Amino acid sequence: MKLSVVSGILVFVFGAILGWQRVHGPAEARLGEVTKQLAAERETHRVREQVAGLLRETEEFRKRLAPEPDSAWLVREVGKLAEAAQIELTSIAPQSPKPVQEFTGLAVAVQFSSSYHELGRFLSVIESSYAFIRVDELSIAKDLREHDPDGRPLVKLTLATLHAPAAMLPSGDR
Repeated sequence: MKLSVVSGILVFVFGAILGWQRVHGPAEARLGEVTKQLAAERETHRVREQVAGLLRETEEFRKRLAPEPDSAWLVREVGKLAEAAQIELTSIAPQSPKPVQEFTGLAVAVQFSSSYHELGRFLSVIESSYAFIRVDELSIAKDLREHDPDGRPLVKLTLATLHAPAAMLPSGDR
């Protein structure tokens, strides 16, 4: 009787060990794989959300750049800004577009006479403009012969922006 009990216990223990190795071991390994896969999927989802946010932000920046690769848009935009600042431009000359890394650099040279406060107002209007426009050069005439009849000096500005090719930045239409 003792032998059959011991044999039964040994068969039970052997069966439990074999069952543990054949059933539970692979299930536990699979659970580890699924846990890793779930972590990878969560990371992929996080990265996709991050990329989607960056694409939305990029699209907002795209709207602030020149929509065409020539200076005509910048000439119109600077004209609007001068009007908003109540500046009468005496000349506006588009510069040749230039490659700037993957972008096209656009610039216009403008001239006008203004007081210090009028110039400050114009620069403020440019700075607060929705479009990305920067002042590349600024010169104010020192020679009194380069002043208008009201004594305001001649001001020369070079204003610049960029155009991004459609293939470089994603469009909301795609």
